[in-house]
Amino acid sequence: MKNNLILSSNKENVSKDFCNIFLEERILFYFDKEDLKKLNYFVAESVLYENQDRRNSFVLCENIFNSIIGDIYLNLNNIHNVSWSKRSWEILIGFWVKKFIYVIFYKFKLLENTIFKNDINKVFLSYSKTGFLASHESDAIQDLSINTDWSWILTSKIFEYLDAKNIIVEKSENPKNDFYENNTFYKRINANSSFVKKRFINFISFLNKLLSKNNNLIVTTYLPRLKEKQLEMMFCQLPRFYYPNEIEYNPINIDLRKKLNINKVEKEISIVEKIVRELIPSYLPTLAIENFKRLKIAAYKNNYPSNPKFIFTSNSFEADEAFKFYLANIISSNKNPKYFVGQHGNSYFTRIDNNYNNELLTCDYFLAWGKYNTGSSKIINLFNFKLPKEKKIKEIKEKLTIVFRSLGYQTVPYDRWQEGKKEFFLAKQFLLYCPDNFKKNIHLRLHNSFKKRYKFFVEDFLNGLNNIDRDFGEENYEKIIENSKIVVFTYNSTGFLENILLNKPSVCLYPDTFNHLNQDCHEIYKNLKDQNIIFDDPKKLYEHIMFIWSNVDSWWSSDKVKSTINRFKFLFSQSGGKKPLSLLKGALVNKL
Repeated sequence: MKNNLILSSNKENVSKDFCNIFLEERILFYFDKEDLKKLNYFVAESVLYENQDRRNSFVLCENIFNSIIGDIYLNLNNIHNVSWSKRSWEILIGFWVKKFIYVIFYKFKLLENTIFKNDINKVFLSYSKTGFLASHESDAIQDLSINTDWSWILTSKIFEYLDAKNIIVEKSENPKNDFYENNTFYKRINANSSFVKKRFINFISFLNKLLSKNNNLIVTTYLPRLKEKQLEMMFCQLPRFYYPNEIEYNPINIDLRKKLNINKVEKEISIVEKIVRELIPSYLPTLAIENFKRLKIAAYKNNYPSNPKFIFTSNSFEADEAFKFYLANIISSNKNPKYFVGQHGNSYFTRIDNNYNNELLTCDYFLAWGKYNTGSSKIINLFNFKLPKEKKIKEIKEKLTIVFRSLGYQTVPYDRWQEGKKEFFLAKQFLLYCPDNFKKNIHLRLHNSFKKRYKFFVEDFLNGLNNIDRDFGEENYEKIIENSKIVVFTYNSTGFLENILLNKPSVCLYPDTFNHLNQDCHEIYKNLKDQNIIFDDPKKLYEHIMFIWSNVDSWWSSDKVKSTINRFKFLFSQSGGKKPLSLLKGALVNKL
């Protein structure tokens, strides 16, 4: 039978007369189960999953990024008649550019492998009738990476760079007019704002105008709100509050985008870099081209301090476009304040992915939650900002809570779906081991993406678990943890770092324990595994839970477990001690 390559969820592309090869398993979940039963099909082989593949992929993608960012920033400076530094442009668009490279790299490798391993006879490609392929904001690339139309058009473009002369190609015009996001950063932050809150925000904005222009900018630090305001006062400045302003984005201007030409390279480049260079002008978010001036106005309206000695955030560097513009602009001025980034959750230093995070590479100093240090002079070893003081939950409850990760996005240069799928089904195997009389003790904390995506995958996953208590992100997370006797994390979660500071008994169950880790962290995680804190075997986890359930504290408080947890806390989730804010202030002042 001939093979038909399926790149999208468009049902017109499948054929009963061909064997249908779905490029990604995600595509299947948009089809009706009964319709699939009538087809001859399979899913293309996964690529770029193993540890060595990941490390190589990130290195190659980082090389592409470093090769092209210089050409991009010079082009954008000319278009906008500014003289921003390369670093400033990396702050504004670096997150998006890296994610775009990752998306293309993964799709190219997946297509290449699928065509090489299978005798493909036919493929359906799609193209945009408008050419409006860009989002307004950087963070939208996450959702677009799993948007079937956007992904289909992009995959079709990548396919045309492959050697596939013997494959019959059919093309269709995509009905989507544009891919502007429905949920901008402003809308997400102000989704449930009342009239009173909006008036308060206006008052705060006015008040910010009256405060000193020389204030330092301390914003979204992950410190508890009161602690954050206390830190501001420790620098002899009145606390400020910042809320994003709505940006009325202009649409894509194709003619303006033609001025962004980064194809002229004399050196020999890889095929993936060639694709990235040729496609970026069509896909770069409008904030960097059509709406650069509007972004400037939005940043001005926020009344950020005009002459700070330092800027400190743990969160605003990714999705807050007005903040990023302000930061990028002031760094390119002659004021040049120090830029401090606080750790944004777990996996910094441990997970391969985070070695290349844009915020880690563009900041002056990175404030880590523990004492682990790669030897970089920019890393300042501090404490867990979310829980600056170590707490203990004394009362032992009766629930075993399992915390699940999001269904995820394909914005990494490896098979993110494969990783997540293994996590979900490892947890399900554990649950199926549990006898019915124990299941009443279990609570499933499912990510809200389980409600929104891949209906029949979620149905299959939950099948057989109907009698287990669950929520999809609606219930208060802190209360769920408080009511838990023991917590199981299905991934390398920030929650685990929080729980060990709360002295909440916790374990992890995830596949291929060392697959996502940097090699220098293997021994640290092996120690956790040896003390039954990390598992990759659901049966062994079940046996462990059954063994300790009647007296969890005796296991959690045992000398070996306590010693292993304390070592891990020291490295990755320190307490700030009795005076965490003084410690933090001292670290900031020391680098000014």
